[in-house]
Amino acid sequence: MKKMLLAAATMMIVLLPSCGNSKNSKQEAENEKKKAEILSYLDSTMVLVEGGTFTMGSNTGPRSMSIPEWAEEMGPEHEVTLDSYYICMFEVTQELWSQVMGNFDLPSANLGVRRPVEKVTWEDCQKFITKLNRLTGMKFRLPTEAEWEFAACGGNKSQGFIFAGSDDGYDVGCIYRDNEYATDDVGSLPPNELGIYDMTGNVWEWCEDNYGKYTAEPQKNPVYKDGTKVHVIRGGSWVNAQRSCENKVRSKLLGSSGTEAIGFRLAISAKDYKKK
Repeated sequence: MKKMLLAAATMMIVLLPSCGNSKNSKQEAENEKKKAEILSYLDSTMVLVEGGTFTMGSNTGPRSMSIPEWAEEMGPEHEVTLDSYYICMFEVTQELWSQVMGNFDLPSANLGVRRPVEKVTWEDCQKFITKLNRLTGMKFRLPTEAEWEFAACGGNKSQGFIFAGSDDGYDVGCIYRDNEYATDDVGSLPPNELGIYDMTGNVWEWCEDNYGKYTAEPQKNPVYKDGTKVHVIRGGSWVNAQRSCENKVRSKLLGSSGTEAIGFRLAISAKDYKKK
């Protein structure tokens, strides 16, 4: 009897590691599948913005409606030179958020897998990006404010539009109109000159920078950091009128705040990313 119990115990000791290895292997396979799906999606949606020099800001305020007092925040105009980078043609969707963060952690109010994730703080975005980079081995990040504006204006292909791809914000942006309040699926309206969607309206987009006053001096690859918790948001949203959604209009919010009108999109330096 003792010999039989000893033999059974020995078999259990042998089998237990095997069960654990099987479970680990299954989890690794699932992680690899998720990684492949996410990288495939991002590879198909990251747009190259070739480096260049442009005039950032505005000395006159919004072009679609005269608001002189806004000019102080939007200016002075200054020359900015950027290295090449990639930016996602779409805002981060609720589907992508759920793939990275888990279905149990979806902060949005206007639900839909192809709608932009919203109600995310700047700090939430950093947590998402950290997890995404750990999963994929990449170096995704938020765009800097300068990168955001250059991309919205069409980069080196810019035709000088007021909004991202048009002089009429309603043509290219999900913005407030006729008491219709809701986000829209990403990519539902025409893109700008670079093939980037929804940089006008849908949701405000977090930038990497803290919010600070512009200076007139030329800059290269600027990113403003002052140690505060106030960050730049750009592009306007579905609850805003046209004047708030212009390419050069800027606003700010505490990094710990998130509303139904704020989301984000991903960027990455060209030196850190090679499309397949």
